[in-house]
Amino acid sequence: KLREELTRALIEVKDDNIVDGGTEGSLETFSELVKEMTSKQQDIKAFAFKTKAMRMEEKEKKVQKIEGLSFLETKWGSENGKLRQ
Repeated sequence: KLREELTRALIEVKDDNIVDGGTEGSLETFSELVKEMTSKQQDIKAFAFKTKAMRMEEKEKKVQKIEGLSFLETKWGSENGKLRQ
């Protein structure tokens, strides 16, 4: 099961071209993650966990961007509506 989850996480990262990103204090790229994991001889479970965390961070960033744009569209639309009346 762990192997399947790791494979799925790696494929998701590759398919979505998520190479840059992350939050402060996190790894910046997938390449850095691989380098860190191999240099510290961490187990596959830790690798899978960190990969999944990177994926979730990227999804969260996308949602925040969309929410921010929606807020601006709503605000801009309501301001324009007031000007027309």
